Amino acid sequence: MLIESVSAQRLQVAIQPVVEAKPKAAEPSPEKKEAEKPDHKFLQHVLEVVQEHFNIRGIGLEFAVHEPTGRIKVTVFDKETGEMIREVPPQQVLDLMAKIDEMMGILFDHWA
Repeated sequence: MLIESVSAQRLQVAIQPVVEAKPKAAEPSPEKKEAEKPDHKFLQHVLEVVQEHFNIRGIGLEFAVHEPTGRIKVTVFDKETGEMIREVPPQQVLDLMAKIDEMMGILFDHWA
């Protein structure tokens, strides 16, 4: 199967209507900005649009959280064969980051 390269511009065209539909809020104070949590519903909606865009091309996306680091991992796979095409970031890199964090915890009592 031929995997078509998706440019940032084409992805922007797919997501732009969703971004524009989000209501604009008044500018909160800097203290409120730090206290606010990300808009999970909006993010989930954007991810659904991105997945739909790739589903049309026969490409599957799977989003997961790497528990030890708390980072998001995306797995790209061919929907016809089920073959994994790419992991971003790779599992080995995430495991290495977790191990480095663990070693930092052994060397230092706390983070600055």
